[in-house]
Amino acid sequence: MIEDETNRLQRLLALLILGLSDALNDELITIDEAERLLYSPNTMRFCEEILASPDLMNAIHAGTELGSIKQLLPSEEWGKSIDAIQTNARAFIASTPSSDSQLDPWLPRLLKRRS
Repeated sequence: MIEDETNRLQRLLALLILGLSDALNDELITIDEAERLLYSPNTMRFCEEILASPDLMNAIHAGTELGSIKQLLPSEEWGKSIDAIQTNARAFIASTPSSDSQLDPWLPRLLKRRS
């Protein structure tokens, strides 16, 4: 994977992290759904393979622990955990260049593969 593609993918993951954490915080999705979408050991392995940013890895790892936090810890810990996830995702986005506007849009390529 070339550097621009890796950067774009990581930025997309960081934006997904922000959206998922907002949806979780507002109880629009379940923790199980967030885990199926992103917060999983498989995602962690993929991020290790592409040498993802530590901020991104920390955010995803924290997301994998949300189920335990929700069940075992007081409710204020839930908010702190969501805040930490978002802080890591925002730090990653702030520290990386925006995706090159000359790169092909990713969604049409993904949709084309499905047809």
